[in-house]
Amino acid sequence: MFERILILVDGSAASDRAVHVCMDAAAALGSHVYALNVISPLPSVNLLADYLEGNVCFTRVTSHARALLDAAKQAGKAAGVDVSTEYTFDRRPDTVVVARANAHGCDMVVVPGRGKDHPRAFLHDVARNVLMNGEVPVLVCP
Repeated sequence: MFERILILVDGSAASDRAVHVCMDAAAALGSHVYALNVISPLPSVNLLADYLEGNVCFTRVTSHARALLDAAKQAGKAAGVDVSTEYTFDRRPDTVVVARANAHGCDMVVVPGRGKDHPRAFLHDVARNVLMNGEVPVLVCP
C-alpha cells in the first residue's frame, strides 16, 4: 500500500510525534522512509559574515539538521525500518517536499502539524501547500 514514505522533520515536539507515528506505520507496512529537513538559506549579508568567520553558522545549521535526521534514523532502526536521510537549503519547503516525494516515488508524505510548542510552526503552511500541490496522500500529525 504505502511502500515509500517521506517525512519532514523540523525538531519540534510535533515533528518528534510525527516521526514515531511514521516509523510505527512504516514498520507495520514494511515501508522505506525518506527523512527530509529543509533549511532556510541565510541572507547574503549573513553568508558573507559567516564566510569571514570560517563558516561557523553554516556548520551549526547543518550539524543541527544532521542531528535531527540521525534521531529519525535511530527511531527507524528501533522500529526495524530502513530510513534514508537528506537535508537541503530552500526558501520553499513545500516545493522541495513535493519534488522529493515525486523523485523518490513516495506513496505518502508525513508532516508535523502546528504543535503546542510552536504556535506559529513553520511547517503548518508547508502542510497546507503540500496538500494543495502534491499528488500523494499527506498525513498531518498534530
